[in-house]
Amino acid sequence: ANDVEAILPLLPSQQGIYVECQDRPEQYVSQQRIEVGGPVSAPRLEAAWAGTCRAHQALRTSIRRPKGHLVQVVTTEPTPATLQVFDLSGEESADREQIAREVCDEELRRGFDLAGGQLARVALIRLGADRAWLCLTHHHIIIDARILWRLLDDTARRHASADPLAPATACP
Repeated sequence: ANDVEAILPLLPSQQGIYVECQDRPEQYVSQQRIEVGGPVSAPRLEAAWAGTCRAHQALRTSIRRPKGHLVQVVTTEPTPATLQVFDLSGEESADREQIAREVCDEELRRGFDLAGGQLARVALIRLGADRAWLCLTHHHIIIDARILWRLLDDTARRHASADPLAPATACP
């Protein structure tokens, strides 16, 4: 079990999302599909994502309701982040993007357990030797657009660095 770093109240916007998710849990599950050119190392990407998860509280947060009060529980370590890799390079080239879309759609349908932690996950979908999609599926209760691009930038920097688990450096 992970140690608890912080227990924080939900912001009013998060409370609204939580309430709305009780009836329609899928409505706040979002996804970014990013095309990546050039070779992508799955082990380096997995290490980069793990480093990003360690560095950002949002990726170590779950939503709980102890004693009837909604709170964010931030753990010291993230839930182990396993990168899912789908290699479509053996498929007919005309079918690859459609299959990739279906893989991403399935990731959206999986949804999230708000109390279970890991409210974001990454999949690498290989479309060929030098072409892939990065599919980041997340719950909006912890990740908004501003945070999303920071997480993606951090992951890309870690993937490109000599040590993907080292802190990412900012743009000059």
